[in-house]
Amino acid sequence: AISGIDAALLDIKGKALGVPVYDFFGGLVNERIRCYYTHCGRPEPANPDAPPVKSLADIPACAAYVRSLGFRDIKVNYPPTPEDGGDITLPTLNGIVEYIGAWQDAMGPDCSIALDVAFTYKMAGIRKLAKALEPFNMLWLESETLDPLSLRSVRESTSTPIWAMRRGARACWRKRATRIFSAVAGSRSWCCCTPTTRGARRPPSTRCVSLRCPG
Repeated sequence: AISGIDAALLDIKGKALGVPVYDFFGGLVNERIRCYYTHCGRPEPANPDAPPVKSLADIPACAAYVRSLGFRDIKVNYPPTPEDGGDITLPTLNGIVEYIGAWQDAMGPDCSIALDVAFTYKMAGIRKLAKALEPFNMLWLESETLDPLSLRSVRESTSTPIWAMRRGARACWRKRATRIFSAVAGSRSWCCCTPTTRGARRPPSTRCVSLRCPG
């Protein structure tokens, strides 16, 4: 929530000085920012036109809606099951692979997909999941942990890009635990958006950004 205040203060300062905000961070890096539709498929009370996804059969309609807004890439969630208990069971692993595959088919081959599982699974399960997702065109696998070395071991074991949490991002950076970080400002490469008004035809307000790091 504080990022909104931070962005507003930067905007005020930029207007007062008559300079773009990016000048505060070393100058322009990207003239265009690639956007993705975040939490795709979840119910959106503020945007009732978005079709919710309750089963695999609902995915094509939601994908068509997202495409109609001009988005190519998406971020999705997968609901945890009580059976997993912090680990990832084989049925859940297979279910996630089927789920991502259904989104890939519905959105098209040029779509990249990010999957957010937060703190749901332990790092051993994340390692299995990252390997299982390698055949897909993943933006990243988003998994949070307070142990950056464990996250680094996952990153080094897979070609699936691993996303770093907002909390503890500095430790992940220092340990080279991941190549993608959440950021508020600076060198921005990814921008996540969702429509905030009915009938929006293009990516509206930015909610957060992520930084893809070289090396």
